[in-house]
Amino acid sequence: MGPFHCLDCGELLQLRISTRARPHFAHLPDSRCAGETALHVYAKELLERERELTFTPLVLRQEGIEEIVFEGGRFKLDHVIIEVDRPGFRPDAVVVLSSKEFAVEFKVAHAVDDAKQEKVAAVDIPMIEIDLNSLRFRQVSMEELDEAILHSSDRKWIHHPERSNGQARLESRVTAKKEERGRRLKFHIARKPRGNVDYDYHRESLTALEEADLLDEIGIPVDCQHWFSVGLPVWQAAVLTTCIVAPSRISTPGSRIKVRGDWPDYQGYANRLPDWMIRTDLSAYHWKRLEEAGYSTSSFGNADHAVFHYLAHLAATQEVVVWDRDEEAFFVTSELHGRVYRLHELGWKIRRVLEAAGAPDPDKVKARWLGKYNVNGTSPAEVARNGGAAYDSLLSRVEALVRMVDSYYNPVVADDLCGLPLEPIRQKRLSEIEERNAKLAKERAAAALARRNDFESHAREGLGPDAVTWLNQNVADASKPIIEWASETNGNLAQAFSLLRAAIRERNARLAAADAVLDYQRQLEEAAKKAYPDETRARLFVSSWRAKCDSPSALRSIIDKLPKPRR
Repeated sequence: MGPFHCLDCGELLQLRISTRARPHFAHLPDSRCAGETALHVYAKELLERERELTFTPLVLRQEGIEEIVFEGGRFKLDHVIIEVDRPGFRPDAVVVLSSKEFAVEFKVAHAVDDAKQEKVAAVDIPMIEIDLNSLRFRQVSMEELDEAILHSSDRKWIHHPERSNGQARLESRVTAKKEERGRRLKFHIARKPRGNVDYDYHRESLTALEEADLLDEIGIPVDCQHWFSVGLPVWQAAVLTTCIVAPSRISTPGSRIKVRGDWPDYQGYANRLPDWMIRTDLSAYHWKRLEEAGYSTSSFGNADHAVFHYLAHLAATQEVVVWDRDEEAFFVTSELHGRVYRLHELGWKIRRVLEAAGAPDPDKVKARWLGKYNVNGTSPAEVARNGGAAYDSLLSRVEALVRMVDSYYNPVVADDLCGLPLEPIRQKRLSEIEERNAKLAKERAAAALARRNDFESHAREGLGPDAVTWLNQNVADASKPIIEWASETNGNLAQAFSLLRAAIRERNARLAAADAVLDYQRQLEEAAKKAYPDETRARLFVSSWRAKCDSPSALRSIIDKLPKPRR
């Protein structure tokens, strides 16, 4: 129907009808209009006419705490002024509520920029921005439009003079809350719950540390110590005993002992400690909560960190452990390793001797012996700590006692009892040796007699009347009769049987040869009787040649000398 003119600048407008957007009016391309939209104008006119507006509450929130700067609500306004100038800016409207001015901006095309916000803050007047953008893209009735502009559309506070004071009050309340929360958390972290301490376990740990001269290395404050439900001496004694003393006792000096946890987490230093030592009421708190309680994530840590810090403190002196940068691990010092191993080795052997000897309190006697028995003016414990040739000599003396009291070994009686109450067991071992020797002598005599009887029986059976002579002949190497030599050992008996078998074969061959000669001579007699009718001449011939008739060839040669019968 046109022509159409802008309500703000009066310039000519063109009607645009599009299939992708709703019909609307637009300025020509060369327009210089920077004015308002009809919605913007209408919103100001509506506010001026109705003098009613809903203010959104201005509530500051932090850490779950709310601070109300302005409660907001639906208000009847005392006065409305449109487009009134203020220093440096002009709000869409200034409304008066309970004698207090509020600036109002309607957001249609442009929001309040930073520069304008600074000017509003400089004047220090509260300003609220009402967003009308969403109203341009849907069809609403006039009643709905008015309701949206004045009350239901989105709105926010650009500035409020009480915001800074409210923020200060909020931060004060937040700070107080954090301090109280941090105080409670710090109290909870620092408080050690009373657990069921295994005092027997702790006493054993202290005994092990006393033997290793490590009692002065416990009770040291370190970071993260709050992770233990027991005192510093208790859990640190357990660390030294399980991670340092125990491995040092079983590993031969010269090897490197790495301080580490149990499988499968070798990096977990605390997993070798009893569960009753470690607290289960602590959690992986957020770093902000830890800061409130005066901790950092590193100072709070966990039980492994506490053990690590303790070992790091010990590594500073390099007397107990050292830190290896290449392997990033702690290692037991070689000096401590050797000392602990020697003390344990010597003490274990002494206790073994005392137990076998039936001492009423082996541990007490051992402790007294280690501290008082004089080894060239030095106690055995000090000798073990120093090592060297003196320790090797003492250990060899003790090992002789171990062999004496241990039934696994043959009884070895040591004249040097090393100052231990072992004379009763020494006399017992002497008696055992005497009994054993007597028993062995009896067994040896019985065995020798059995070997003698067995060998003599076989000799008489094989050699017949020649047995006595053969049994009493001397053996070349032993210079004693063979019957005595054969009865001494099973080895001699086996060799004697070999000699006997050879003698039997020789005798049998000799007897066979004699029988053959007799047979040749009998054949000669028969041949002589046939050749000589006169028996006397036959006997005379046989007696002349009998001695030479000792083989088949000789027999044939002699028979050829007999007269041939006449034909």
